[in-house]
Amino acid sequence: MSPLQFIHNNAQTFARNGAVVPTYRTRGNKRYGPYYRVAYRIAGRQCSLYLGRCKQLADQVRQLLAKLQHPRDYRRLCKRANRQRRATMRRVIRHWQLTMRAYGLDFRGCELRGWRRLGIPRIDKTTPFNAAQRAAAALLLAPPPVWLPPHPTADPRYWQNDNSVDQQQLGKHPSEEMHVSTLVANAGGT
Repeated sequence: MSPLQFIHNNAQTFARNGAVVPTYRTRGNKRYGPYYRVAYRIAGRQCSLYLGRCKQLADQVRQLLAKLQHPRDYRRLCKRANRQRRATMRRVIRHWQLTMRAYGLDFRGCELRGWRRLGIPRIDKTTPFNAAQRAAAALLLAPPPVWLPPHPTADPRYWQNDNSVDQQQLGKHPSEEMHVSTLVANAGGT
């Protein structure tokens, strides 16, 4: 039975694992090879299928294994991309939470809390439309805070604790900044 026929007959095994491995042999000071073999595992035990020195046969077996293992490789690629997407989303949310905390807002699950503490009226069906517009406009017109307070869970990539940086580069200290509720009051909100 040819190696290609053997791989076709055991397609389920080779869809999960298996690779063409070149090996070399030495006799005295001479090195001979490459001699090709297919290395695979069955129930945790390593097995091999000898292919010989024929490079064309090794290339055909590599192509067949790649074809059989393509769905497995695609699943692995999708899982890896999903893990990276979720990690990036966690970093973005963490950074957004730090920015919102600088404004005085905090999170409870996915909901932002602390609007009333800032003087912004509750926006629901009963809120007059122009009051909600003024509050939103005041929040949008306010410059974002440059200085972020150190937080135990903060990622140091998002803020610097460098004393050599000039304060004018970073903006004013938060005690000198205008509070958002002052901006809302100036805009005509409550």
